[in-house]
Amino acid sequence: MDEKKTTALPKHVVNMAWVLVLGAFAPMLDATMVNIAVNDLARDFGASLSTIKWVITGYVLATAVAVPFAGWLVNRFSGKWVFLAAEIAFGVFSLASALAWNIDSLIVFPFIPRCGRWHADAIVDDAVSGPGW
Repeated sequence: MDEKKTTALPKHVVNMAWVLVLGAFAPMLDATMVNIAVNDLARDFGASLSTIKWVITGYVLATAVAVPFAGWLVNRFSGKWVFLAAEIAFGVFSLASALAWNIDSLIVFPFIPRCGRWHADAIVDDAVSGPGW
């Protein structure tokens, strides 16, 4: 019988992969929920569809701002700390978004966690391809 020699990934690599996957899951779910809830948001806030679309436009603006900034942050600081800060910002400002009292606050509050979400994407890319961790 031929025995094949397999090598397992180091435990710290598997743990890091789980943290990154779970950390990136909530922001992806957030983007999906906003796109699905556009009509409900317009009805609940009494806003026009064109106003509600600014909530979605914030995702695009956050991407344009956050991706280059995330690269700079990871090079300047530890990827672990930038990822942790991005996840905390996402949680805090997502809670603020959930408690939004008008459409203006719903447009402004999520911008920061969206930036955190794109920071997370850039950090995941860096963790997979670079020595930033």
